Amino acid sequence: MIGVAVSTRNRPDVLRRCLAGWRRHLPEGAVLVVVDDASEPPPESSFRFGENVGIARVKNKGLELLADLGVTEYFLSDDDCWPASADWWEPYVESPVPHLRYSWGGSVIEERDGWIATRRFHGCLLYARQIVLDRVGGFRPEFRGFGWEHVEWMRRIHAAGLTPHSYVDVTDSDRLWVSLDRDARGGGAPHRSSVGPDRKRIAAANLPTLERFAGTNDFVPFKEF
Repeated sequence: MIGVAVSTRNRPDVLRRCLAGWRRHLPEGAVLVVVDDASEPPPESSFRFGENVGIARVKNKGLELLADLGVTEYFLSDDDCWPASADWWEPYVESPVPHLRYSWGGSVIEERDGWIATRRFHGCLLYARQIVLDRVGGFRPEFRGFGWEHVEWMRRIHAAGLTPHSYVDVTDSDRLWVSLDRDARGGGAPHRSSVGPDRKRIAAANLPTLERFAGTNDFVPFKEF
C-alpha cells in the first residue's frame, strides 16, 4: 500500500499547488496525509502541531499516520514537491533499493540496476519501504527546527546495511517530479522557504547533532506516545 505524507509550514499557496499535484497523480488505493507544523492560519491538514516542532517531528508524525493506515511504501514530501507524471511511484516501489530520495545534480558515485548514487543529499522527496522503518525507525527528535535530519536518517539507513550508498535515487528521476526548490536553485522563479531567512543559521545549529550520531544504525521510534 502506497502512502504519501506532505509536511508544511506557513506556505498556503504552495501547499494548495502541492496537494493538487499529488491528487492529480495519486494511484488507486494510495493514501495522502498532510502534517502541518503550526502554520498560521491553519491550512487543510490531517494533523496539526499547535507549536512549531521542526522537521524531524513533523516527518515522524507523517510516518506514524501512514503506518496507522496500513501503508508499506512510504513517500515523505515537502510542500514544494509533487509528481509530474502518473508513473512517479513505479521506479521507487520496483527498485531493489528500499530507501531512495529525489535529488538533482552532484557527481555520480555509482549507477546500476535502475538506481544512481550521487554526493547530493536533497530531502524534498524521500521514499522508504516497510523494512526501513522496522530496522531503523524514523527521524531523530534531537534535531531542532530545520537541517540535517534527513541526512542523518539516510546515513543511518545505509549504516544498517539497507542501501548500497547513503544517497541513492532512481535513474532519470527529473522527469518524475516538480520541485520548486530545484527550479529556484537552477535560476527559475524563487519561492519563500518554510523556515524563512534564517535557514542557514538554523541548519548550522544542527551540525553538532549530525556529527554526534555519525555511524550509528540504531532504531529511533517515530511514534509519539
